[in-house]
Amino acid sequence: QISAWAETRHVAEWLLLEPALGTVDLAPYFTYARAKLTVNRSAARLPATLQDLLARLLSDVDGIRRAAVGSIATEIAEPERALLMEHLFNRALVEPDGVALQAVLEIAEKAPDTVPSVCRTLKLIPLDRFPEMLVAAVVRRLPGTHPDVVSLLGDWDASGHQIGSIAAQLRQSSRR
Repeated sequence: QISAWAETRHVAEWLLLEPALGTVDLAPYFTYARAKLTVNRSAARLPATLQDLLARLLSDVDGIRRAAVGSIATEIAEPERALLMEHLFNRALVEPDGVALQAVLEIAEKAPDTVPSVCRTLKLIPLDRFPEMLVAAVVRRLPGTHPDVVSLLGDWDASGHQIGSIAAQLRQSSRR
């Protein structure tokens, strides 16, 4: 089947175009594309206004994402916010080093009612896959006295993983 497809005239011409990719590992590109398609496909079930907001929340441009976070906290009712958070959680679980996790933490800072679900989601991310650079955002953005945050950070600390050590050091330095 593949050879028949590759032998069609237009596909054969396309395969001969530069740059030659025969020796290039394309797996990272396919992984990225699959992650984008998964989010876009599930987001298609959202109303258009929430789709637009989700796209802005997933923006790599900090200003666009932060403006969207601000509108979530002030303009979006809890049921719609829960729908958006579910999409962001799914994305963060698939791609913890992506922008969705940053958006989730920024939302939790502005909308305290999301903190319990954010902590539950963070507990699902394997610590080996959790971006160390976001540990500071967890400590800074989540309310340190909230029982769910205390539980999350306690679990991290008890894990013996480097993430727990980083979080403990950040918490200690923020108390000074």
